[in-house]
Amino acid sequence: MGHYRTSQLTPNKVWQIWPETVEILECQTLKDVPWSFLRKLMSLNPAARSMTLIYVDNQPIISKGDGDQDSFLETPVRDLVPNVVHPLDLLCVLLHCSDPCLQQEIFLKMSMCQFAVPLLLPSWYGPSFTFMLWAMRDIVKKWRPPSSQDSKGFEEDNIVNISMPVFSFVRLGNCRTSKSRILNRILSPAHPIQDFFLHREMDSGNVARKISDGLVEISWYFPRTTNTSNVFQEPAAVVNMRGDIKSGMAQFHFLCQVSSAVFIFTEDISEEDYEVLLGTENAENKYFIIITKPYQSVREEMRRYLKLLNYNVLNNTVNDAALVEQIRLRIEGLNKSLTHMTLEQMAHKAGELGIQVDEFSDNICNLKTLAEQSTNNRECLAPYKRKAMSLDGDCWKELQQVERIRKQWGENGDGNKAKLVLKCFNLLTQMKCEFQNVIVRFLVAINYLTQGEKLIFLKWMKLNLDQVARGNHAEEYSLGVEDFLQMLPRLYEDRNTGNNSTDNIIHKLPGLGADLLHDGFPLQLVDGDASNIPMKWVTDVLMELNTKTGGKCRIRVISALEVLSTGKSTLLNSIFGLQLPVAREQGTQGAFMILINVKETFQPDLGCEFIVLIDTEGLNVAEMSSHEDKYELHSQLAEIVFGLSDITIINMVRETVSQLKGNLTQKFLKTKRLGRKKKCLFVHHNVSDVYFYKEEGDDPEVNTWYIPPLWFGAPPMASVSLQYSESVCELKKDLISSIKQMDVQNIQEFSDHMEQLFKSATHKNIIK
Repeated sequence: MGHYRTSQLTPNKVWQIWPETVEILECQTLKDVPWSFLRKLMSLNPAARSMTLIYVDNQPIISKGDGDQDSFLETPVRDLVPNVVHPLDLLCVLLHCSDPCLQQEIFLKMSMCQFAVPLLLPSWYGPSFTFMLWAMRDIVKKWRPPSSQDSKGFEEDNIVNISMPVFSFVRLGNCRTSKSRILNRILSPAHPIQDFFLHREMDSGNVARKISDGLVEISWYFPRTTNTSNVFQEPAAVVNMRGDIKSGMAQFHFLCQVSSAVFIFTEDISEEDYEVLLGTENAENKYFIIITKPYQSVREEMRRYLKLLNYNVLNNTVNDAALVEQIRLRIEGLNKSLTHMTLEQMAHKAGELGIQVDEFSDNICNLKTLAEQSTNNRECLAPYKRKAMSLDGDCWKELQQVERIRKQWGENGDGNKAKLVLKCFNLLTQMKCEFQNVIVRFLVAINYLTQGEKLIFLKWMKLNLDQVARGNHAEEYSLGVEDFLQMLPRLYEDRNTGNNSTDNIIHKLPGLGADLLHDGFPLQLVDGDASNIPMKWVTDVLMELNTKTGGKCRIRVISALEVLSTGKSTLLNSIFGLQLPVAREQGTQGAFMILINVKETFQPDLGCEFIVLIDTEGLNVAEMSSHEDKYELHSQLAEIVFGLSDITIINMVRETVSQLKGNLTQKFLKTKRLGRKKKCLFVHHNVSDVYFYKEEGDDPEVNTWYIPPLWFGAPPMASVSLQYSESVCELKKDLISSIKQMDVQNIQEFSDHMEQLFKSATHKNIIK
């Protein structure tokens, strides 16, 4: 990973299609190991942390300050001796080599697998560390508070905004009891015990840590829907510091500042240890000493120190189960009187103590300001959901001045243009229509920011808009980044009449759309709100993409249909590493095209440079049966999708099979007569009475897959099921194997074929 310390690893790099993302391969060199971990994590495999690594005998795998790792990473396996490296060392290396957006994705997937995530990440060099606020910001939790049990109400928020008590667990000196294993038992019900924190009894957990010593991790407990199975009745954060507090005093001091209670595991207290503990703030009932050996064997000197410290003392006198129960009772006893704290508040405390906070960097702060200015006029956002936008010419004339300023930046700037874009925003403050002002700000930002800055800006917008939607449950406030992106074709189609061809921003929109598509953002094919196909927009964007790739744009097409709310987005995210929104009331609206890169070395084997994924809105069975127009629209949409695709995935649950499977099969067979090779996969979810299997139908091109439920256990503390993850990997393997047999097409052929299908749909007056 040495190369990525300077040129950071991005989500697009991780999401590429290559052989290692399909086959489960043995790690032949150390270079394979991070990719193996990432591949498993992105497919939500709860066994991602279990792997065997290798290193040269008597040489450390990674040492702080060693910048040249390439020769070692390429060492053949025959020259190495088998051994292991601590998975937390691997995690620290990956996070240091990842850009901010990939860090967020890693944290999100870890949270879904119920892995503890880093709170304070050790630096590559020296004793400093970073508070990972930005990396945690995309994690969302949903739970039912005890006060809402009768009303069946749920609460949902980003983890960084949830106020809760913080309980920290640290170690002083040597300790025979596994602190992390105790924490897992505290957070878990009686059975099964979940491994939130890695411990010494897990694969590679007993290996000496090199980089991750001093790492501080955090996990959370959220109550389930029934009081009887809850460990605690309110949300709580549990923090675990790796290593001895004597070698991590800065971390320990920070935890003392932000924690509701601190539990210190130790076997002995020397005079030096006593001096360390004496420096903690004097707070009654806040500190607990956990003695991990029988009290009768404790030295008299240690007993004297304990009396002087006046700490609460717990003793592991019987077994781990008894100790766990003692700690739980103490936490429950403290809970009602404790002060609560959010992660944002903890980050500000970290900043006051001189600790670096990832989100407080100039670039992320400036992009946050841009996003806030693009979404802060919330009373003007709601009308967007009710009517199409209309722009008046004066608004766009202002952009000419913005463009002149942009040209002064030149092509060789430092890459951080957020401050300059903010200055440009000042030119827009006098616009008459505030709603237009919002759209103009959005266009200026995505047009002039670098790729990395654009991704962070759009993520900030998503976070802000999601927060607005949570506070306003009305549908009109349910506005997402995708709604802003859908504005691009409307602007382009409305303004591209010949009268405004010199308008610089409008003229650049197809190129901007091509850049966004190449960066992994969806391109709208069918407007679900207006049942409209913006054909000129789609064609021009695809031609721009063809130009930008130098004509190297051979594609294969996979599409996805679903009966409404059957887990399609989660499935696609798991297969392809995407970030499609899940659990939105409306779900996907219309149809969108997403571009997935194929790694250059895999392109000859796969026969293409890109895989196109077409994601469509769910088929609402109840609505289709009662609304003829809706039925016709969904029916025609299915025909278009079948016509465009090499492989179509149809997501279903058992309850909807009889209603739609036969109808969709007939539509597939109809489009198959057009002459191109095609395949259809019916994917049945939540089949709990089987592991997973594939069923061949009468037609070899129509197969059925049965996939087990996503979750293992009861939400919100459930982790992703290993069986679900493994079945998704098998499905992906089958998809890639099957798509190799299909006819490849270039982007021009795809565009022409799409236009023919769209004209046919328009002729039938179903889609305009």
